[in-house]
Amino acid sequence: MHVTASHPPDLSEPRTGYPTGYSADGGTLLALGIELHRVRGCLLENIAGVYRLAAWQTIPRLGERHLADQVAALCRQMGSRLGRRLWDDDAHRPLLHSPDPTRHPPIEQMAFVLSPRPPLRVWVAALSEGNSLEAARLAVGGSAAQFQGMTVLGVDGNAAALAQALGQHHPDLLLLVGGYDLPDAVPPVQVLAGCAAAALLQQPRRSRPAVLFAGNRFAAAAVEQTLAAVEGLTVAVAPNVLAAPLRLYPGMVAAALDEHYWRLCRRLDGFGLLGEWTTNPATITTLEASFTRLVQTWMRLHQLPELHGIYCAERWMHVWAGEGRPNPLVFFTDADPTQAAPPGWPQPVLISGPWPERAPLPDRVRWWDRSGLAPVVAALGASAPVAMAQTLHHDLLTVPSAP
Repeated sequence: MHVTASHPPDLSEPRTGYPTGYSADGGTLLALGIELHRVRGCLLENIAGVYRLAAWQTIPRLGERHLADQVAALCRQMGSRLGRRLWDDDAHRPLLHSPDPTRHPPIEQMAFVLSPRPPLRVWVAALSEGNSLEAARLAVGGSAAQFQGMTVLGVDGNAAALAQALGQHHPDLLLLVGGYDLPDAVPPVQVLAGCAAAALLQQPRRSRPAVLFAGNRFAAAAVEQTLAAVEGLTVAVAPNVLAAPLRLYPGMVAAALDEHYWRLCRRLDGFGLLGEWTTNPATITTLEASFTRLVQTWMRLHQLPELHGIYCAERWMHVWAGEGRPNPLVFFTDADPTQAAPPGWPQPVLISGPWPERAPLPDRVRWWDRSGLAPVVAALGASAPVAMAQTLHHDLLTVPSAP
């Protein structure tokens, strides 16, 4: 592989795409990522006027324990390794305020990214095989959810088949699709809703999946009413994933799936405390959302017309940002270099995370963060954008070296 090195822009001052009102003046910045099996922390310090990645730490996730306990464990271990206090045992919180800032400098700013639950498991039910099912698969593939399988109910309905699938696979969410946005397509969709309700009633209440309806918009109200008869069921409606031939809206359905995942994350013990510790104007978000924003920001910073980035984790997340496109395209694949570029996408230019040793890095890759820490550091983008950019430029998103 041959990579042509280029001179990166000077990131000592704010550039295009970065707000200028929230840069830190020398204090310690800490970004934490809480994931399913691990917790990662990145400590940024101002060194000679430029923010650098001063330290990082990874510890195993402590199961389902309180989220604040996960933060405390990482801060204590990182602080012990550095010989400084990062956790205030008396206040039971990170050392955000210090009575002796000379001996124990406080954390000036703190930000979090969270993907602490397994991916949302989605089962799809439709009236027939064909376009709606394929559009639904595309929608699930554009979210952080995992497609488990599907049930075709037929025009007469088959609640027993759907009940068996739900009982066997225990999905987190049932996605109902079907029917173009035409008034005369409502009756078959009502049959679909009736079958779904009957199948859900056969499941133990505690194991019933949530339901997302993304079919005929004229049937949405009736579908909601039918499903409301199932006690304790969470029901949401998204735009029809296939409103008419060649009119696909998978992105809106994908966003609804990710929003349901985030609602589940917000229920975890300690989520509220993390919000109290987050520095304004930053907000807590998922690791995947953080990487998406990173690709958009990096594209603007380097004044590129488009940018395809890949986050390499257990699954690979592809993000394609482009000028004039407010919402980047997102696509998830298996961790397989042969799937590095979805059909029709440009070649990847930015990669975060380990790349398989057996496969050459794609020729057009210009920035490679081998550690996969870039989405964690990107959590500081709202509160300390210049510090984030400097750290990414100098320590993480570096130019790959030619073999």
